[in-house]
Amino acid sequence: MSLGETLASAATLLHGLPRRREGLGEARAAVAAWAARNAAHAPQLVVDERPDSPLVGYDLLLDHPGGGTLALTVEPEDGLPWAVAYSSHWASCLALTVNGQDLSLRQALRALRTYTGRAATVTDALVEHCLLLEAAAGEQITQAEAQEAADAIRRSRGLLTAAQFTAWLAATGLSTYDFQQEAEQTARVLRFRRRKEAELAPVHLAVHRHDFDEVEAVWVTSTLPLPPEALPEAPAPARPAGELPEPLRAAVTGLAVGPLPYGEGYLTGLVRSRLPADPEQALPAAGRAAFRQWLAGRRTTARVRWH
Repeated sequence: MSLGETLASAATLLHGLPRRREGLGEARAAVAAWAARNAAHAPQLVVDERPDSPLVGYDLLLDHPGGGTLALTVEPEDGLPWAVAYSSHWASCLALTVNGQDLSLRQALRALRTYTGRAATVTDALVEHCLLLEAAAGEQITQAEAQEAADAIRRSRGLLTAAQFTAWLAATGLSTYDFQQEAEQTARVLRFRRRKEAELAPVHLAVHRHDFDEVEAVWVTSTLPLPPEALPEAPAPARPAGELPEPLRAAVTGLAVGPLPYGEGYLTGLVRSRLPADPEQALPAAGRAAFRQWLAGRRTTARVRWH
C-alpha cells in the first residue's frame, strides 16, 4: 500500500472512531486492528480525553518512509484539531481553582443553573460551590442517596420522562456516566450540609435566639429622620425576627426604635408583637443560618485563582 493510500485509509479510520469517552475501548481496538495491517508505518494512537467534556479527540502518528513522523487528525464536529484548541493556554477549560479544587467552565455553568444559595454575586456563588465540593469530597453516600439526588436533579429540570432525559443529555453533551457523577456529587454535598447544619445549629440558636422569634413589625426608611407617628397603622405579616432590619431584631415589644442612622439614611420602627421561638422548631432554621455564616467565612479565607 502506498503512503497516499495509507493516509486515506487512516483518515477513514479516524473519521469512524466513536467520539464519546465510553467508546474509547472500541476506538483503541479498531486502531490496533488497523495498525496490525499497517505495521510498516508503526502507527501510534494519541487520545485527548478532555477534562470538561464527554467527547474525546484523536491523532494518529505514522512513521514517514523518508524519516520523521506524520500526525493525522480528523475532527468531524467543528473542524478544530484538539492540539490547536489547547494551544492558547493549558487551563483554557478551567474557570477557577479554590484551595486546589478545579472547576471547569462547563461545570461552572451547570453549577450556576442549579445554585440555590444566597451568595451576593456570581463569583461568590462559584467559589462557594467549589468549597462545598472540597468539604464534601470524603462523604460516603448510599445508592439510595445518589438515586434521590438524581431524581431531584431531573425534577428540577423538568425531565419527567425517559425521552426528555435522553434529549437533555444529547443537548448538553453529557453521558449517563457524567450525569451519575453529578448526582453522586450532589448527594455528597447534601449529606455534608445536613451534618454540618446539625452540628452548628445548637450554638447558633443559643447565641441568636431572638432571630427566630415570630414577630409583627413595621418600619420606614427615609433620607430624613421621621418620628414614630409616621409608621403605618395597617397590620403587618408575622415573620422571623432575623428577617427584620438589624436594629429591630431584639427590640422590646411596643417600644418604638429610632429614628436612627441606617444605611444611607434613617430608620424608624416598632415591634408590635413577639412570640418567642420554640427551640425544637427553630433548630433547623438555626442550622441553615449557621451554615450560611460558616460558608461565607470559608469564602473569605479561601485561596482563589481565576483562570
